[in-house]
Amino acid sequence: MTKKIVYKTTYPNGKIYIGMDLTNSINYFGKPSCRELMEQDFTEEERRVFTITRAILFESEDESDVRREKGELIKKYGSNDPAIGYNQKIEYNEKPTKKVIYKITYPNGKVYIGMNLKKDINDSDSASSELNTRNFTQEKRRMFTITREIIFESEDENVIRQKKTELIKKHRSNDPKKGYNRPPKPSSKN
Repeated sequence: MTKKIVYKTTYPNGKIYIGMDLTNSINYFGKPSCRELMEQDFTEEERRVFTITRAILFESEDESDVRREKGELIKKYGSNDPAIGYNQKIEYNEKPTKKVIYKITYPNGKVYIGMNLKKDINDSDSASSELNTRNFTQEKRRMFTITREIIFESEDENVIRQKKTELIKKHRSNDPKKGYNRPPKPSSKN
């Protein structure tokens, strides 16, 4: 089994972010949910050269342990206090959470149907986000407005996965002329 980790990212201003990585990837530094706060903390000049440090605080093969420990470490370090860090909420929750399917509509009218199994509005499964932005010129990327709406909710992950497939078909978002979901792989016949 792959070790899962909880880490502390330290930014040049000394503020921290406590995150977790369920794959223990060497190049993952998290994604704090408070972009506006971070943008206020650094000038344009400071953003040109930006060094952050990631330190592993906890390791386990059990995902539940990692999620629980992340919540505890956020409390311990106080990283959800804007004066100290960039965690704006404690994500660990033992209660079942609703999972969602959302639709993103881009300026060109194309759509992407995604699912979020954590109901964190800043998190998405947009594995095709690079594909999405490649279809816009550099100039269009400067001022880019998308609409994201939740179109289905359930606490059952299997229901969410099945419904996502149905909604991709309904919106034809896997047709490159209509959307950005990846087209289905051709089935191989023996």
